Amino acid sequence: MRAAYANVKFLNDEIISSALTVPGVSGMIPKTATTIWSQRGGVLGWTCGNMVASPKDVASFYYDLLVTKKLLSPKSLAVMQDFHLLDYGWAKGRISYGAGLMVETAHYDRHSYGPPDFSKWGAYMGHGGDTYGFLSEQGIIGGGQLFNSSFSVVSNQDYDGRFVQASLACRVILVAAKVLLDQALGWECYT
Repeated sequence: MRAAYANVKFLNDEIISSALTVPGVSGMIPKTATTIWSQRGGVLGWTCGNMVASPKDVASFYYDLLVTKKLLSPKSLAVMQDFHLLDYGWAKGRISYGAGLMVETAHYDRHSYGPPDFSKWGAYMGHGGDTYGFLSEQGIIGGGQLFNSSFSVVSNQDYDGRFVQASLACRVILVAAKVLLDQALGWECYT
């Protein structure tokens, strides 16, 4: 499997710019923009986000992890997929976490908020969120059936999470449903 991921790098102590092609911008300090470029890779590792790869390579990674199941043992995957709805904190009631994996929803019906349901369109299993200077969402798409489609979207800023999840990931799911299954889902994404 290493050959399949020859372009993927895991940064620990290396300078981030040694692997990145685009700097990230963090807005974690209010009214301040910090360019993430010359820091060491350990600053990414605090979120286990020290994998540097193209979105295509990340989508391939999730495909191999969750669809072909080539990367981990069935027992390890079962632990990762033992999801529980968060009941505390910023994502209370909106994300189901396992061990390193989550189920999220890129689209919520405006009238019915609730826990993510992988069997419904808009939900995906993978991981997403803030990795100091970058936002990303990636995984495999649910929707009544698993149709073996993985995706990854990335933005090089970490101050507008709605854009990445509710706009980019949402649009990817709409296009996947239309192209792969000829289904028009009939909902709009964040603009």
